[in-house]
Amino acid sequence: MTARSQSQAMKQTAAAPTSNYDGALLIGVDCALAGVVFIAPLLMGGRHPLGEAAYVALVVVATTLWCARCALHQAAPLRKCGLEIPLAAACGLLLLQLTALPVGVIDQLSSLHAELLPTWRGQPGGGWPLLSFHPAATRAALTLLLAHAMLFWLVVQRANTIDEGERLLRWLGWAAVGMAGVGLAQLATGAQKFLWVYEHPQRIASGVVHGAFSNENHMAHFLALGIGPLVWSLTHSGGAAGAKPQRGRRSPSPWAGGSNMAQTAAQIPRPLAALAVVALAGLLTLSRGGVLVMLLAGALATTLYVRQGLLSRRGLWTLGGAALVVAGLIGAFGYEPLRAEMSSWSTGSLEQLDQSSARRYLWFANWQAFIRSPWLGSGANTHADVYQAYYPRFWPLEYQHADNGYLELAAETGVVGLGLALVVLG
Repeated sequence: MTARSQSQAMKQTAAAPTSNYDGALLIGVDCALAGVVFIAPLLMGGRHPLGEAAYVALVVVATTLWCARCALHQAAPLRKCGLEIPLAAACGLLLLQLTALPVGVIDQLSSLHAELLPTWRGQPGGGWPLLSFHPAATRAALTLLLAHAMLFWLVVQRANTIDEGERLLRWLGWAAVGMAGVGLAQLATGAQKFLWVYEHPQRIASGVVHGAFSNENHMAHFLALGIGPLVWSLTHSGGAAGAKPQRGRRSPSPWAGGSNMAQTAAQIPRPLAALAVVALAGLLTLSRGGVLVMLLAGALATTLYVRQGLLSRRGLWTLGGAALVVAGLIGAFGYEPLRAEMSSWSTGSLEQLDQSSARRYLWFANWQAFIRSPWLGSGANTHADVYQAYYPRFWPLEYQHADNGYLELAAETGVVGLGLALVVLG
């Protein structure tokens, strides 16, 4: 054996264990990502402390395994998403809110502290030293923000091919279908406990479609995330079983035309039934904003696919037929509650949309907090601790959120945090 052949044999022998480790690590990454999509939402929508812990743990495990895989392939390039700096700056902002600062600096940045914590002025040091009014809550928010940033970075790395990106889309669609199924089953059985095991102190699992979310608005928004992927799945449901369309060509889906009707009929049920289940569950949340978001998601996705030639006229007629089926099911479950909820939109009256003025008072309170600490806010996740000081009337319930994400973000993190969020979203 020549020296060259011996060298090649040694390289192949050394590469074999690396290849085995690589496959195992990649499977671990995918399993953890699947847990983020399918398991964490079932733990009270990820908002329960157990759900948050599971979400963070799964993201950390997935990211660690991916980094270990990269270490085995030292030449493997890392993809840049262009949002590394804004995400790092957002984490830095929350760290700044948790950093002890001179009282003079605090007073320059915020008048909230002197107004809400006057007794601290007589203490040694002269006042509350942190921008955050609730450091433990802000630390929890920082933990979740780091997990969000890690997950975003990981998805950018993992979805490095069209096939991988399409698989993530399918996961999102089927996660929405699964959650819709859970919600409809709870509604049909009159379940009192979420997932038939967890008793929430203030909500029951039936009445409207909740799924694993204590708030029906959150449930509707989760379902809206699946609308686009499910409409997309309709355009990729054609062709021979197991066959994928060639890249660079339009999908051979029967929805785009050119297929025989028998083949089309055989391929309609699964993707169309999934979309119908999600639409039905979304409507039965009775969430006005959630229903509007779902309709917008469906309209945008359908328009995009029609413009790309992925949905034919026949496909649109079939979608219309599915809408009629959903309407019939709505009638079976009870149309009147949905009509009563949605009728407030048609009036265009704020009194109808916000009958107790609770939201307007809440927004007023958040605005008052914002103008008193406009640059860096009162601390991430401190809404429940600050808004009550400016709420115009007594209210027996505590609002954990402002029902306006942008206004709450401005109140908690100031124009800096709001600006960073808009950069990331834009």
